[in-house]
Amino acid sequence: MISDEKHRETVKQTSSATGRNRQKRDPNLHYFARWDREDQLKAFFTWLPTELHGAPGIDWTQLTSDVMGYLIRQFANSADAAVMAINGGV
Repeated sequence: MISDEKHRETVKQTSSATGRNRQKRDPNLHYFARWDREDQLKAFFTWLPTELHGAPGIDWTQLTSDVMGYLIRQFANSADAAVMAINGGV
């Protein structure tokens, strides 16, 4: 389990990551699948565009930790984040 402070730091670093500083992200994000489920969901919903939180027919909580972690790591600030999230959610 990670602390709330560590979680906020990870999410902040994840959401501010760009292609140029991707290597500087919190290395703990690499171990996203090992986080407690509650922490995974908090990080995922922080990353997920707000407009998609209530998307009909998609239960985001059913995504595997591997899928959530991949989406967060690979599409942190990408214009494709919403499209990739929907692809992962269906």
